[in-house]
Amino acid sequence: MNRIAMLRKEKGLSQISLSLKLNVSQKMISAYENGKSEPSIATLMQMADIFNTSVDYIIGYTCLLYTSPSPRD
Repeated sequence: MNRIAMLRKEKGLSQISLSLKLNVSQKMISAYENGKSEPSIATLMQMADIFNTSVDYIIGYTCLLYTSPSPRD
């Protein structure tokens, strides 16, 4: 899940600030970013909203980064 770290940094968020938005621990964000754990579908959907992209982009299924409007709009 290297894209999580990339997207987080592009948004100027720390692991702690992202963890607060997602209601998970900072250690969990680190685990997502290092491939030691995978976020739930609900968490992926929250991330997609925060990063204004698609779940498919976050998980590496597509290389298309949606910026605006949200693909679910």
